[in-house]
Amino acid sequence: MIAHSTPEQAIEMQSNTDNTSYANTAPFTTTAPATRTRNPIRHFRIGVVHVSLSSVYRPAITDFAELYKGCETDDPSPQSVFIEVRRSTRRYGLLSGYEVFADGEKCFEAPTRDSVLPHIEWAINAHTARYMPRFFEIHAAGMMTTRGNGIIFPAAPGSGKSTLTIGLLHSGWRYLTDEIAMIDPVTKLCHPYPKAVCIKAGSYPVLDALGIQRNRRRDYAKATKGRVSLIPIHRFGPDATGTPCHIKYIVFPEYAPEQNPRLTRIARAEAVLKLTEQTFNFARFRGKGTRLLTDLVAGAKCFSLKAGEIRETCKLLEAMTQERQP
Repeated sequence: MIAHSTPEQAIEMQSNTDNTSYANTAPFTTTAPATRTRNPIRHFRIGVVHVSLSSVYRPAITDFAELYKGCETDDPSPQSVFIEVRRSTRRYGLLSGYEVFADGEKCFEAPTRDSVLPHIEWAINAHTARYMPRFFEIHAAGMMTTRGNGIIFPAAPGSGKSTLTIGLLHSGWRYLTDEIAMIDPVTKLCHPYPKAVCIKAGSYPVLDALGIQRNRRRDYAKATKGRVSLIPIHRFGPDATGTPCHIKYIVFPEYAPEQNPRLTRIARAEAVLKLTEQTFNFARFRGKGTRLLTDLVAGAKCFSLKAGEIRETCKLLEAMTQERQP
């Protein structure tokens, strides 16, 4: 069961314990809800991730459908994750909260109405990190450069991946993901998982500086992250989502607001070790996992990044992709 005290721990636990706990977990093949529900069920395809959603709190479905405009489908996939929001038996003050389930397993408590949608998003991410056997999964943001090459930014939570993603989208790059890079182990292509970008309140000034509007009436509460805004990818245009692509750059970011942005080339062997720390399902692939990472790194240029002011950081990354480097 995925049941952690905070959403952040859910993702971190996938990364930290995958070598043991989840090695023999069967893939999900849900074709129908695990429990009966009187609420409508709506179906979505978010890149390679299929979601069926039902909620006793109806506005959460309305907001979810707005985030993923153009992703809704009429029928569920045989591999849909079924997300259900139920009323909680616990009370928070005078009001009852909500419980978020994935395929019948309780994932999170959402104590307030404005915390339901972010916890739906986290339940999908946590379940995807655990149960997508087709893909080799890396905790990373992913983009397509203006030249059509793939780039991933593997990093732990709090490294500024989502803010960097928004800046690069604004610069004309195309979006793959800001949470889980889905690598096909056969073709080595990175497939899009274009989930909405979650921006913390501390990064709202970055959105304002870039001229990216957020719906101020739809700020949400997200556990220890505080207030957050969910930015839909379709806001950046009909072609904002990228296509399956090979990874040509691997950049390990670290947010350093007081510094000028700086890229440092790192050895491929170091990159393999750092990537291993950010994989969700390394144990599922066992010995093949190391070979997959080695192959992935062999075809890429690898860097560490000190990310500073967003515009300057994006300019630095654009210049990197335009240079001819050995």
